[in-house]
Amino acid sequence: MPGLNFLFRFDGDLASRKTVFTDGPNRFDLDFDYKNIDQKETSNWVLSCHKYPEYPTTIFDDDELYIYLEGKIYNKDHATVSSELKFLARNIFTDGSGAAQRLRSWLLDVDGDFIVFCWNKLSGQIALFNDVLGRLPLYYYHTESEVAVSRNLKFLADAIKKRQYDMMSMAQYLLIGYCPHHRTLLKNIYRLSPAGLLEIDGKRSRCSIKNVHVFNFENKPHQSKSTRENASELARLMGQGVKNRAESSAKNILSLSGGLDSRTVGAALYAQKIPFEAATFIDYEKARQLDIDCARDIAKILDCEHAIVPLSAPTGENFLRLLRIKNGRNYLGISFLLQFLEYLKQRHGRNFTYFTGNGGDRIARDIRPNLYFQDMDELTAYICRRQQFFPEDELSALVQISKEKIRQEVKEILQSYPENDLVQKFIHFEVHGDALTRHVEGDDRTKHFFWTATPYYSVPFFQYIMGIPDEQKRDFKLYKVFLDQLHFELVAIPYANIVAPVGSFRHKTYNLIRRVRKWPNPVRFCLRKLNLYPAPAPPQHIHSPHFIDCFRQQIETCTVLSDYFSRPGLEKIISHPQNYKNEALEVLFTATSMMEYFECGKSTLEKFLSADLSVPSGSWDWYRHKILNDKA
Repeated sequence: MPGLNFLFRFDGDLASRKTVFTDGPNRFDLDFDYKNIDQKETSNWVLSCHKYPEYPTTIFDDDELYIYLEGKIYNKDHATVSSELKFLARNIFTDGSGAAQRLRSWLLDVDGDFIVFCWNKLSGQIALFNDVLGRLPLYYYHTESEVAVSRNLKFLADAIKKRQYDMMSMAQYLLIGYCPHHRTLLKNIYRLSPAGLLEIDGKRSRCSIKNVHVFNFENKPHQSKSTRENASELARLMGQGVKNRAESSAKNILSLSGGLDSRTVGAALYAQKIPFEAATFIDYEKARQLDIDCARDIAKILDCEHAIVPLSAPTGENFLRLLRIKNGRNYLGISFLLQFLEYLKQRHGRNFTYFTGNGGDRIARDIRPNLYFQDMDELTAYICRRQQFFPEDELSALVQISKEKIRQEVKEILQSYPENDLVQKFIHFEVHGDALTRHVEGDDRTKHFFWTATPYYSVPFFQYIMGIPDEQKRDFKLYKVFLDQLHFELVAIPYANIVAPVGSFRHKTYNLIRRVRKWPNPVRFCLRKLNLYPAPAPPQHIHSPHFIDCFRQQIETCTVLSDYFSRPGLEKIISHPQNYKNEALEVLFTATSMMEYFECGKSTLEKFLSADLSVPSGSWDWYRHKILNDKA
């Protein structure tokens, strides 16, 4: 991945350690034009950035301060950014009590995807902070002797002296598909939370990490406004968001599907008279034909050039490349999308902005559950059951942690959120965990190829839409008016996921049926209690034989897996793969492949580079409704 690498030694013994951060990136280089540049070094720390030439970085340097900006700040010019960052840095280094509040206010006012590194040349103090949504994943660890920070998880894994795996995070990952908090799968290596501030005082041998802002989604300041008033403001903010992002780009490409989110971004680009091209991929099973047809109709209305890119089935080479790019932070089952990203890079180079509708499926819709929670335990149980990849009892045996401890950890995460209402705590979990963790890591995958941006995570837009009452978002009521104000013709084009225009009678009927199907069935419940209702036979799942063979060889040859997982548990899974969904096996395979790659320095996937590891026919639904929301 492109981005900064930083190492600080409190004892000044930098020489023996700095090669990990200065030479390390070249060992994992996948693209010939990645280089170590912008290196800065003192007697006890070194900073470098491993990137391709078009990747955005900026240096602000004077007699007092050295500031390194990775990423983009969209709504301020260069002179303003320079002035404001220097003002913030001086406050952080001199006014501990008030600095956090000033930084918080600035982060909530600025729109960007960025990381900022600051060094006070006079005092030697250092500070790093990121944007309020944490759009560029940044990882760190610190010990008594050193602090290391990097955009690439493997650099830290190689640098840490006693590498271990965090099996509680592993349990969460295998349960819901991502680590919902700041922990990673590696023990003592963390992800810097959104609006995070890391400070180093070398003279006092001290490192501190804090969050200067946490959103409270219980606050709904736009409750008194009508749906139309809120939709009108959202249309204005969306237009400003795409304009700010397009102004810093030589060219704009829109990832277009038949869904609502990408067409809304396209409508905003069109309304702002911003030239752009669109691109849509055809999945390898050709299961998205309606999606393609809708995207073609949208592109015609928006009068933009439209490329349709067919993809082939993913191979071991695709899996391995994604593993090396994101080091297990991306689910390997999505690796077929690398073909699409590579196509765009070959056609357009790297000097463009890739617009997506990422985030709209979480913040623009009503994601409240159709349940009432009496207490925190009920909410915790619901989250653990709702999207589990493995049954909790089996997962507990596999990672050798009790189900109660796994649930308690999820409960503590929920308790850390500022909301009191349990439904709003669930929304915080979904937005902070799924959207600002899983989706952000998906966006970061794209940044390996070129810069990507989504106006749904424009800070003004995000704050406004999260302040709208959930009831207005129900059944896409807000979304329909919002899209209508941007481009009314796009409302009539079917929403591909339900084969009907949003807000139509068919759409409303679909939403009603979906809600009713989630209601408890009292008759079935009573019959089961009386043992008069037979339990359904467990489904039999079909998997790629090459994938199962690769997974089996990995389990047999990578002995380190037995140090963390139950060997009987792994053997049970690989001996009876038909009992598990494709996505469950691939999530587990992602984790075990990361461990094999880190510990053995190689991957079993190297034996299967040309093998077809695709999901067999009939298994596409999960990809369509879960993974494709990432929009590459």
